[in-house]
Formats: sequence, C-alpha cells, structure tokens
Amino acid sequence: MQERDLSFQEFLELPIAGQHMMQYVGLPIYYHLVNAGYAARLEDKLAGWLFVRGRGPLLYVDTLAVHPDFRRRGLGRVLLTFAETQARRLGRAWLGLTVTSANTPAVQLYESLGFERAHFQIYVRKSTPQGEVSSVARRLPGPRAWRLSQRLTRREHEQDGRFPLDVVRQFAHFEGHTWIGRFWVIRHQSQLVGIIRERLSEGVHKLVVAADSEHWGTPLIVDAMQSVIANQASAFVQVRFTSAAHHQAAHAACLDIGFKEQSADRMQMFKALDPRTDDSI
Repeated sequence: MQERDLSFQEFLELPIAGQHMMQYVGLPIYYHLVNAGYAARLEDKLAGWLFVRGRGPLLYVDTLAVHPDFRRRGLGRVLLTFAETQARRLGRAWLGLTVTSANTPAVQLYESLGFERAHFQIYVRKSTPQGEVSSVARRLPGPRAWRLSQRLTRREHEQDGRFPLDVVRQFAHFEGHTWIGRFWVIRHQSQLVGIIRERLSEGVHKLVVAADSEHWGTPLIVDAMQSVIANQASAFVQVRFTSAAHHQAAHAACLDIGFKEQSADRMQMFKALDPRTDDSI
C-alpha cells in the first residue's frame, strides 16, 4: 500500500468517491476530517479504508473497513500492519482500537497480530423497584464531580496495573463522553473512596463505578450502587466497573443482588509496540 498526499480538490471529492463505503465504515465522512485516512485499492476498486489518529503514546485505529467483495483476502491484516508501521514512524508506543465483542473473526485476527483485550465484562439485570433504600451515595453536580471521577478512574487504573495509565487515559479521550450523566460520590470516614457515573441510554440505566482498591466488592460500594438504581423507571440496569480487577472483586456481590455477567457490546484492544524498525514488521 502506497502513501500519497491528496490535493485539496481530491480531499473535497473523497465523500463522493467513498459514498458506497460509508455503509461499511459506520461513521459519516465528516467525522474523520481531523484524522489521517488511507484507502486500499484492489483490482482498481476501493477495497478498504483506514482512519487513524494519535495522542501521546497511543495511535488509535478509529475506523477500519473492508468492502464485502474483498473480505477473506488478508486486507484487514495489511491495513493493521500499515497502521503499526505508521505508529512506529511517529514514535507511538501503543496501537489501540475498539471492536464489537461479538465480531469473533475480527477479535481473533487482532489477537493473532498481538493485540490484548482490555476489560470488557459488565453486569446486567432487570430493573426492579426496591422501595426505601438508605442513600449511601451523594449526588454531586457540576465540573467538580467530573474531575473527581477522572481522579478516581486514574487511581483505579493505576491500582489495576494492567496497561500503562497514560495509554488508558488517551484511549478514554478518543472514546469521549465521560462527562455525560449524573455523578454520585461515596465516602468512608469522611474520605472520598468511590464515585458512580449514572446515565440513561436507549432505555438502559447504566452505571460506571470507580473506587479505591481496598473497597472493591465491599458492601459500601454495593449499597451505593443499590441506592443509585433504586426506583428507576428503565427496564434494565447495566453496571461497568472501571477495571477488570474491580469487576472480579465485585463478582460475588453482584450475583447476590441479581446481576448476571456478560460481555459489553464493544471491547477495547491494545498492542504494545517494541522498538523494532519498520523493516522488521
């Protein structure tokens, strides 16, 4: 695959040239105006599309699409190898992407190329009115709540230690929307030990929970969750813990209050890039 800069006129014509690909890309072309885009052609036809953007140590594969007529010919592997080459050229230490968890062929391809799965498990249950529940969590509005949420999220990732904190932070930047919703703080002996971000999405009541490691899976955090979801009108409740270690620590407690474990719809994957030269890929 050859890299070539586009003229301004060619750039303006990209949406026209790529209209038939948009149904496979999954995002409108204007979403990618600030990204670096690469097209793969086979048999003089547009066969695949790759958009990437970088921040800090991470090069993020924002979109990778292969036209159905050219699938099972190794093009996805070629595009990802090209993205890895670009990451090395730019001095990025990590390559990251997001994939639909149910897309087993894609997940297997990424794992064969050295990607690791990040935390992607959640707990779900039907929402049931609970009557009076003592409120362990306290609502905190405004920007301060978001800043506290970011601080506790960073702390939990540090305590989990699976991936470097700066990589996780940059990935969260690309995913975005971490400020949306209501925030509930959890205190123990006047100290902030946890926070819950609550939002309603497509009829599902979603909670994202972050806490200090000494409180993972404890009644304090579980009771706070219960107080936040009490008497909600949505049909289902979904709980996502910030890290895999927190998720595992809370496993028994969540099952005890009626939750079931399942995979999230989407999954983050990372690949650490060792300091090889481009020619060694």
